[in-house]
Amino acid sequence: MLPVPFARLLVLCVEDDPVYLHLRKAVLEKQGYNVIGVTTAGDALQTPHEAPVCCVLADHMLQGASGVELAQLMKRIKPDVPIILHSGTAPETIQGIVVRD
Repeated sequence: MLPVPFARLLVLCVEDDPVYLHLRKAVLEKQGYNVIGVTTAGDALQTPHEAPVCCVLADHMLQGASGVELAQLMKRIKPDVPIILHSGTAPETIQGIVVRD
């Protein structure tokens, strides 16, 4: 019997700056992940309906919707999928975040 190949985990990366999206995708792919990159919250919310996403990595300072808003909506779709928010600045509007060890 042939061994089953290792399935690579699928990460959804949400970043509205195409340059940063490209860089984050490249880093994650180099670490062995499959990555779907999107630039809008709307595309991010559609993706879990179309692909088996295991984790979401999202910019908090998205244009149009904050990362917190995206996370709240995403949890309604996929409550068990972890969501990691990041930001290049210290946003004062970051509320409603639950930190888990």
